[in-house]
Amino acid sequence: MSPDPSLPERLAAAGVDPNADPRVAWQALRAVEGPRATVIDLYALVAAPRGLAPQELPAEERLELARWMLPQVWPGWTVPRTASGFFEPTRCPRVALCVAASR
Repeated sequence: MSPDPSLPERLAAAGVDPNADPRVAWQALRAVEGPRATVIDLYALVAAPRGLAPQELPAEERLELARWMLPQVWPGWTVPRTASGFFEPTRCPRVALCVAASR
C-alpha cells in the first residue's frame, strides 16, 4: 500500500497554482477533492509560507479561518461569537445531572 499523497502532491494533481493565495488554493482543492480537502489542509496552506506547522498557527487565526471555511463546507453554518471571540460550549444542565446521579 502506498502512502497518501502529500498536500503539495495533491495540489499539483488538482492543478492548483502553488503560489496562489492559501484560501484560493484551498477552494480549488476542495472543488476537485470534495470533503477530502479539510480545515487542516487550509491551516497547512496558511502556515507553510511562514515555516509553521498547521497547529502552530495562533488560535485566533485558526478560528478566523474556520469561520471563513465552515459556511463553504456546511451552508448555513455559523461559529458563534462570544465576548472572548472564541466558541464557548453551552453547558447542558442534563449532563451535570447525569454525572451527579452516576456518583
